[in-house]
Amino acid sequence: MTRLLLVFTLIGMMAQTGCTIYQPPSPDSGKTAKIDVEDPHRFPLRLAIVEIDGAKSSSLSAYGLWRPPPTLLVTEGRHHFVVRFSAGTAHGAIKLWLDAIAGHDYTLKSASEGYRFTAWFVENGTDKPVGGIAGTEK
Repeated sequence: MTRLLLVFTLIGMMAQTGCTIYQPPSPDSGKTAKIDVEDPHRFPLRLAIVEIDGAKSSSLSAYGLWRPPPTLLVTEGRHHFVVRFSAGTAHGAIKLWLDAIAGHDYTLKSASEGYRFTAWFVENGTDKPVGGIAGTEK
């Protein structure tokens, strides 16, 4: 009974918020780039892309539940992301940008030391850092 009540409560909350959920492009379009998150549950660090271009990456991330898709597809061009992290008792978010190129694959990497955290995108195959922190766009 309690679980059923919880399910209906979550459904009601989702209906009321009207938040936008990210709609990934069709992989068949040929104009997509793939983004993976490097080991999103690496102890003690948890990492998730929770927002893409102002839209929540999944319906659950709208409520602080970190269950975004393990791989994200984006269209070619500039995109802005909100990345949430949790490392021990430290938690927060960082805003990043990436200029995606069709046919390329990217990985979101991260590092933490004490209460400091950083994240960045690399292009797969070269491990070259791409994109940056929001506000540093060229």
